[in-house]
Amino acid sequence: MLLRAHPLLDDGVIEGGVFGRRVGFGSVEAQRWLAPLAQGFVRVAPALFLDVARASRGLPSTDTHTQYDMGAGLRISLLGAGVLRVDVAHGLRDGATALSVGWQR
Repeated sequence: MLLRAHPLLDDGVIEGGVFGRRVGFGSVEAQRWLAPLAQGFVRVAPALFLDVARASRGLPSTDTHTQYDMGAGLRISLLGAGVLRVDVAHGLRDGATALSVGWQR
């Protein structure tokens, strides 16, 4: 459960983010798959999302405010191989921005 504009790790060290013994989290995402490309082997979908999280009982430096991250992304599906996810997110409360890339199988 990570907010897309607030990475939890920075060079392998827990930095900022929403981190604590208790975390409330929710996410909403809408995506729309377009017509297949390359004879049906590739599909593309734009996506919009909103992530919300709040941590409590964390380290003294833990931000206990509710964070809201909103953004857009692109999904690229390769037939039988999985989906590449590329997202750009912006923190609505603190202005943090991040690019994330992931692979889903």
